[in-house]
Amino acid sequence: MPRARAGTPGRERPYRLVCVADLNPIKDHDTLLRALAMAGEQRLPIELDLVGTDVLGGRTAALAASLRLPVRTHGFVPSDELPLLLQRADLHVLASRHDAGPVAVLEAAACGLATVGTLVGHVADLAAARPPGAVAVRPGHDRALGAAIIAALRDAERRGALAEVARRFAVDHDRHHTVDAFEGLYRRLSASS
Repeated sequence: MPRARAGTPGRERPYRLVCVADLNPIKDHDTLLRALAMAGEQRLPIELDLVGTDVLGGRTAALAASLRLPVRTHGFVPSDELPLLLQRADLHVLASRHDAGPVAVLEAAACGLATVGTLVGHVADLAAARPPGAVAVRPGHDRALGAAIIAALRDAERRGALAEVARRFAVDHDRHHTVDAFEGLYRRLSASS
């Protein structure tokens, strides 16, 4: 069971969000930052940790500053240190335009952290699960992403339920599952040729 995170009205500290994705055009941090600006419009206190290598020369940090968003950029974080950031967060966010299977979603899930993001890869898989294990909106839609993030932050019980489904998905789709799936695929392809 994911550990409980604060999420009640009148809380003293800002909500901590984390995005684990290299800062590049495909990960679309611009849309994410514009979405998070909506939280400020609604006086919802947030802080964002950005984890990933910046290939945009500081453009993302400049946009965050112009939007007056409290953002900490961490650059590359080794895998063994990433759980510390994830476990301190209230929500994992991702705004990718396309992504086959973002491992960060599974890493967040393994740490008991729900994801709100765009309809790509594991975010789409988890959002389609019944019950759902993530919230997904179409890529490039900052208003929809912002509304989804705000709704998730305001509902700690829902975040916990999403996180639990996502955690089970991550456990069920571990490296052994992946190896077995590829071996089965290779056997079927070999048998058919």
